[in-house]
Amino acid sequence: MAQGGRLHRKKVFQFQEKAGSRKESVVWREVAKSSEAVHELGRSKATADNIENPQRGISYLGFLTAEVAAVRAIQGVEGHSFEVAHFPSEGRHHAHIEMETGTGAPNRQFRNAIKVLLVELFEEMGLIAA
Repeated sequence: MAQGGRLHRKKVFQFQEKAGSRKESVVWREVAKSSEAVHELGRSKATADNIENPQRGISYLGFLTAEVAAVRAIQGVEGHSFEVAHFPSEGRHHAHIEMETGTGAPNRQFRNAIKVLLVELFEEMGLIAA
């Protein structure tokens, strides 16, 4: 899971397809200011997801913090990018990072390439172990 208090790169940002899109749930830190509040929300989300779909076996691993502008600034070769949007239907604190498709086909190769750029953002901040 974590090495030296950091999450491992293979354990973050799965972007599983659901209802035709690829999203990751995130917490808006303006609303959940303390680390404990973020952890509690993450654990609660994992528990709720497992009740809804027990076969998925969701585990809460921890959280990372970044500026929304840095995530939105990531641009893949074919124009693939990320959008961060408030999603209050799951709570005032809730937002999504969603993969946005550029000009190329949204195939696995391009999805993985853009995901690597997101992981590298957090590696540069020392938050993800290589």
